[in-house]
Amino acid sequence: MNAEQDVKPGAFAGAGVETAATAMVLGYGVLLDRVLPELSHVPVNVAAAALAVFLAGRAGAFMDDMGLDLSRLESGLKVGLLSVAPIAAVVAVGVTSSSLI
Repeated sequence: MNAEQDVKPGAFAGAGVETAATAMVLGYGVLLDRVLPELSHVPVNVAAAALAVFLAGRAGAFMDDMGLDLSRLESGLKVGLLSVAPIAAVVAVGVTSSSLI
């Protein structure tokens, strides 16, 4: 990326963006934890993630900055799939260990 690509045309930026994003995340946490029923957590999380990606894009982040560039899909899938077995093993050990206590 060169210096001309550092900021998207029409992007908004500044301390106000970070402050607003922080307030949104904190408010979202309270809303999810105390107001919304558990059944709604997955769809609300998906919607919040989509909104976060949209706002980050408007603030000037590129898809590559967010780890969402399609050119990296294949390598990301490889890493993800290779990570499944060790993570599952650790979870299985944890579940087994906690049931023995």
